[in-house]
Amino acid sequence: MWADGLDRDIPFVVTEYGYSPFATSAEDDLEGAIVNLDGVGMILSMGGDAAYLYGYEPDEVEKETPCTSGNNMILLMMPDDSLKKTSTFYAAEMMTSEWLMRSGGKHELLSTNSDSPTVGAYAVNRPDGRISILLLNRDPERSTAVTLKADGAVQMYDASQFSHSQYTWNSMLGRPAKDDPPVHFVADASRPVELPPYSITVLRQR
Repeated sequence: MWADGLDRDIPFVVTEYGYSPFATSAEDDLEGAIVNLDGVGMILSMGGDAAYLYGYEPDEVEKETPCTSGNNMILLMMPDDSLKKTSTFYAAEMMTSEWLMRSGGKHELLSTNSDSPTVGAYAVNRPDGRISILLLNRDPERSTAVTLKADGAVQMYDASQFSHSQYTWNSMLGRPAKDDPPVHFVADASRPVELPPYSITVLRQR
């Protein structure tokens, strides 16, 4: 766009991501959550100013069958009035509270690269001075070990990880079969970090 002459003073904003007018299990399973975060990382890497997750609006989208519209890709209410959190909920929380700072402030996007087409990597320097890395394993079947190579002397990371070990979707029932929160652990930067299939991992400098 800019190469074609678009004024750089015009904000580059994605007003709706994560939206589909058709109900599909992919929106509520891990692949949907990974696509959401990958999209935000790419948008920011391309110079985007902001991106907004679709699902908060007080209205309904196209409704093919009962209870397939509205904000169900974030929270689901069960017959007993309990709430089930979907992968989109957990992914958004990991992005805004663990990769980035919930309180906001200026985040500096850092240059990253991955030698694997199935691994997405996005890094920021947070307002609190901590380097934070978002790692996505896009492969649905194979885990991968990632070795970090960063400038500076970062030795240890506070890690959070979300995969099928925490979350599974039951497409027949249209609800999570398992909806545990991400696991947390300490990662040694001198050792490879294991990324399970279809997983989201955040590493924050200690």
